Amino acid sequence: MIRVANREVVHTVSLLLSKDEDAWLNLPILKWEMKLHVVFVDREPEEGKPPEEATITIEAERDHGKLQFINWNSQLGTATTVPIEVASSEGKSICMMVYHKKTGESRQLELQFSVK
Repeated sequence: MIRVANREVVHTVSLLLSKDEDAWLNLPILKWEMKLHVVFVDREPEEGKPPEEATITIEAERDHGKLQFINWNSQLGTATTVPIEVASSEGKSICMMVYHKKTGESRQLELQFSVK
């Protein structure tokens, strides 16, 4: 068992993605299988406006969650600074921490899922 603060780490996922690739994750957590579709969205700024900040959205789809990383473009890296609750099961929170780096058209994505 690995613990970080008051959370038990249940999965660590490392992905390398080429331009325009997405990913599907099927992660057994507690007595439930979390199915996530990971997508990157790069939005061009409107003329005369600054670019949108890097954000994450999680949307419930029919049988899975859609995890969108919007404007995660930094070659220096983009990361969450605190655990994000992505789901709950059996009265426990399922949290995620993220690190991402883009080099050219390739992406490195690290996801760590934990339960508290």
